[in-house]
Formats: sequence, C-alpha cells, structure tokens
Amino acid sequence: MVTYMEEFCKRLQMLIDLKKIEQKDLARAIGKNPSQVSKWVSGFVGTPHRTTLVKIAEFFKCDIEWLATGVGEPYSYTPPKGDAINFDFKTEARTATSITNEHHKELIEWIEEQDDGLDYWALLKAKLTQESPEFKEWLKAKRIEHRQEKKLG
Repeated sequence: MVTYMEEFCKRLQMLIDLKKIEQKDLARAIGKNPSQVSKWVSGFVGTPHRTTLVKIAEFFKCDIEWLATGVGEPYSYTPPKGDAINFDFKTEARTATSITNEHHKELIEWIEEQDDGLDYWALLKAKLTQESPEFKEWLKAKRIEHRQEKKLG
C-alpha cells in the first residue's frame, strides 16, 4: 500500500525532475535547508506545512492542491493561440496510432513554444506512464531493448 507521504515524495521529485534542478536549488528558493528537501523527497518526513507548500507551489508554478493531495493536475496549461490542447491521456495513449500528423505537429509546436523552464516531454511521459498501462509496458520494453543494445555495443 502506498502511503500519503510516499505519494508526496513522488510528486515533489517529479517537479524537481521536470524543472531540471537539484534539491539544493529548491531549498534555496523556498528558504529551507537542503537536508529538509532531501527528507521530503526520500520520504523520511511527511509533507511540509501549508505555508511551505505554498512556497513550493509558487516556485514550480504548480497547483497547490495537487502538490498537497495528488488530486487534479499539476499544471493548468495555457494553450498557444487560444486553442487548448487537452488530451485525455488514457484515450490518446490507446489510440496513438490513429493520431494524425497534424496533431503531432501541433503538440510539438506547443511544447517547443513553452519557455517556463519545464520539461514538457518529461511531464507527458510521466503522465502517460501513470495513466496508461499500455504506455508503461511499451516504455519498459524500450528500456530493456536499450540496455541490450548497450551491452552489445
């Protein structure tokens, strides 16, 4: 059984990975000791107090309720040129082969236009891994394939 604390750890680590920063960078930004951030990420302590959660959410520009509880989405996306790119990830992952090249181009264009320091490809990968068993299996197979190629080459 996954505990609440472990879930917070995963959410915090995901944000750190997406922003491509180190734990010490987060600690500095929110006025905490790096060892405290390390304890949150490793799960040695529970979630921080609400005032600290607010600072973390502001730093990552993420939804505070998602950060605190895991409910909802981490980010509300501002779509380019007024057209929202709202994917139902379960449906999209299952029907990926039927998506037209135009959808791919729109998604790539939107992701490349973002300049907020987040790795949207990693976020997309994390969301698909979380929501789609098919994608998770595909990713696992690709990792195995990659390891085998490294051993041979």
